[in-house]
This record gives sequence, structure tokens and C-alpha cells, in this order.
Amino acid sequence: MNYYSHNIGDYAQATAHLSLVEDAIYSRLLRRYYAEEQPIVDNLQQVFRWVGARTEDEREAAAQVLSEFFVLRDGHWHNKRADVEIAAYQGLFPPRTQARGSSSTGRAQRLADWTEELREVLAEDGRPRERFMGTIDATR
Repeated sequence: MNYYSHNIGDYAQATAHLSLVEDAIYSRLLRRYYAEEQPIVDNLQQVFRWVGARTEDEREAAAQVLSEFFVLRDGHWHNKRADVEIAAYQGLFPPRTQARGSSSTGRAQRLADWTEELREVLAEDGRPRERFMGTIDATR
């Protein structure tokens, strides 16, 4: 993915307590996650390299960010929202051969479905559904 939706309000609310270093690490991990379109591998040395964690304090911060914002499953660190966004991206942007035959109505419906699914994920995390403003409802 070369692009992902970044809701400034959601991010600020979820990360306000982080130090500058922790915030930078979280941001780098998310960018890596989206760029690779897959969870972060459970290899701390590799993670430290990706986020530029050189000192012991930075490495501790990286481990803290992983444990707070990601869930370790099947040898990979998963982020629920990133998983939903990536799945939606992959569904919204099919290979070119398939895209030519799809209608704008189908794309609008997939976008509406994705928006609803993302709202559900946010609600599960205790965030009000109404606060999510990251996508336009294309069905109206």
C-alpha cells in the first residue's frame, strides 16, 4: 500500500500518553505494516532495526509499543485496525483485469461495507462509532 487513511483524532487520542520516541516507533511500525500489507514479524532484532532503536531505552520503548498496540499471534504482531484497513484496500482495489468490469455502484457498496466494518472495529475498542470520520459514505 502506498496510501492509507490516517484519522488524526483517533491517532491523537490513542497515542497522547506516548513519549516522543514511542510515538515515532509506533508510527514507523504502522508505516511498515501498511507498506508490506502484512503483520510485523516476531523478531525483535529486526523490529529494532526497522524502527531505528539503537539504545537500550529505545529498544524498551519499541517492546512497549509492540505490547500495547499489537497482539502477538502465529509468530506475527497484528494490529486490528491495520488488518481491517489492509483487507479493505485489497478488496477495494482488485487487480486491473478485474477492475475494468466492476461498476461504480459495486465500489461504492464495498466502500460503505468497509466503512461500517471499520466503525465496528473502533466500537469494539471502546471508541464511539460516530467519531469515525475517516471515510465518506459513498452510498448516499
